[in-house]
Amino acid sequence: MTTKQQTIDQMLENLGDIPDLLDGIDKDVAASNTHRYHSAGTQKNQDRAFRLYKEFCIISKLFNVPKEEVEALSEEELHTVMFLHDEDKLIEQLRKSV
Repeated sequence: MTTKQQTIDQMLENLGDIPDLLDGIDKDVAASNTHRYHSAGTQKNQDRAFRLYKEFCIISKLFNVPKEEVEALSEEELHTVMFLHDEDKLIEQLRKSV
């Protein structure tokens, strides 16, 4: 077997590792989606602002549900309710809360 053929065989052999490598990369990317890259002080300020805004939404009845139900929401559901992207829904929620 020539050296060139051995190199090709080795390359083909190594291709078997690529799906595992890609799976590992996909898992790392998924895990990093929730990672917060800011410093601890910045994260603390963000958390405080989030809590204050959440309390504001509860007090102003923006959620239209009792506080106990708000506390039971998952983080994703809470973000969906707190940060409406649809302007019509936002206006509707604000009108209901007044």
